[in-house]
Parts: sequence; structure tokens; C-alpha cells
Amino acid sequence: MLDPARRRSFENVFADIKATTAIALLESSQTLTVAKITLSIPDLALKPDACYDSSSSDLVIGSSTVKLRAFDAPGPANVAWLSDLCVDLRLSSLTIYSGPLTNVPHLISRCSTTGGGGGGGATDDLSLFIDFRQRGEEGLRDKVRYCGRIKFPIGRQVELDRCC
Repeated sequence: MLDPARRRSFENVFADIKATTAIALLESSQTLTVAKITLSIPDLALKPDACYDSSSSDLVIGSSTVKLRAFDAPGPANVAWLSDLCVDLRLSSLTIYSGPLTNVPHLISRCSTTGGGGGGGATDDLSLFIDFRQRGEEGLRDKVRYCGRIKFPIGRQVELDRCC
């Protein structure tokens, strides 16, 4: 955790940046990241039937256009799904699901604007969600995860019991 003096200086640096500007920067960065990933994994194939291009798509949320690019690379590359989703000035989301041979099964990075700014960005806030989990941490036997009042068993043994 940052000490209060450093936190104040950090907040002052970014105080004038609108949430929509931050989303635009993240969208640009995400486009470059996905380009690097696709260059480094030759088997990664674009799935045209699951893609929407903002220039040719009628898909609009509010007044924001939507761009979705989807890829997969079954086989040795072991990429079950890669989703590059951007809602113009509102959301930037990168989701990658790996196949069962990979230790880290997924990565989700999502940043969106929230609040009453109406998309203008001046009074909007940013919401950041990042999730990745190693398979070893999910393989807990005989453990129960509680979600409200309902018990959900987790772990590899439960999965084996269901399919065998």
C-alpha cells in the first residue's frame, strides 16, 4: 500500500484524465497486446463468425460502437478461447481461456467506466477487474465453497465424479 504522501501525488498526476480517455488508452494498448499474441502463436486463428467490427457492425450499446475479435488455437498452442472486446469509450476487456494442459487456465482483464457521467467521462469512475488462477489452487479435495446459503463443492475430484 502506498504511503499517504505518495498516494496523493499519484492521484494528482491522474486527476485531470477522464475515464473515457483511460479506456481509449487501454483499447490501444490491448490492440497492440493482441497483435503481439497473434504473432507469437502462429496457430491462433480468427473466428470470423464470432467477430464484430466497429466499422461494419450495427452492434451499438448506448451510443458506443462495439468491436469484438475472437480467436482460438486448438492443439499444441492450447488456447481454447481469446476474446478482444472493446465498447468505444466505455469498456476494454481481454479474456483468454487456455486448454487443460496449461497451469493457469484463464486470464481476464476488464476495465470499464461506471458512474453517472453519461459517457462524458468527467464524472465517470473506472472499474478494473483482473482474474487469473492456477489450476493447482483449484484442486482442493473435500473443500466446500460457500456462496450465500448454497454450498458449491469444488475441486478436481468433483469433476471426475461427475464425468466418470
